[in-house]
Amino acid sequence: MGNKVISLSNKIAMVTGAGRGIGKSIALGFAEAGADVVLTSRTLSEIETTADEIKKIGRKALPIVCDVGKSTEVKNLARAAIDEFGQVDILVNNAGISPFVVPIEDLGENGWDKILNINLKGVFLCSQEIGRDMIKRHSGKIINMTSIGGVVGFPGQVAYCVSKAGIIMLTKMFAKEWGKYNINVNGIGPGMVETKLTEKYRDNQELVKNRIESTPLRRFAKPMDIVGGALFLASDLSDYMTGQTIFIDGGRLVA
Repeated sequence: MGNKVISLSNKIAMVTGAGRGIGKSIALGFAEAGADVVLTSRTLSEIETTADEIKKIGRKALPIVCDVGKSTEVKNLARAAIDEFGQVDILVNNAGISPFVVPIEDLGENGWDKILNINLKGVFLCSQEIGRDMIKRHSGKIINMTSIGGVVGFPGQVAYCVSKAGIIMLTKMFAKEWGKYNINVNGIGPGMVETKLTEKYRDNQELVKNRIESTPLRRFAKPMDIVGGALFLASDLSDYMTGQTIFIDGGRLVA
């Protein structure tokens, strides 16, 4: 059989939340593997920077501003991507927020809605909209970024953890219903990753000490630690895998 090399040559990928952190690293990793990439976030300057880096690799990049929690903006995003490239072969639902830590009894409705709209509703809307075109072509890969917080929960982050647990179930449901269209839907659940999103948590030295001591590999992830899993799920190496979530967490769940 020989060894297969991961290649995304001639593929079009879309990465949400691609301006920084995990999303940016995945977008660059996909470009290095041969894909052209549609980049989206709510901040144009960030995805323009990512686009410039992708172009230096020699691949095409299309930055589009989009709030994934708003259906009209997601429809415009999908239309622009397909108009430019003809199709989207790979969708990475990475956009997410975790803006505060607050006890359950103090969490307001607006805070709940803000997190659920981006983290969970955004995954549903983007998958649904891009998925319609994948259904027509009987081909596609969808990768949803969840978290170990969707399994074990973090104190003070009920909305975030519920949203990530919801993504795990969304992944299963899309996989169950769309397998007949040859669409693979899988998830990645990172542990603590050193990104701007987690800065405020990593400023807490006691939390850092406890988290690292409870992680068998004794360190937090870098964004690039997540890219290998994304490349696997985006490539033909994962063609017989769907509905699963890979936890890239340094072993924290088993500990």
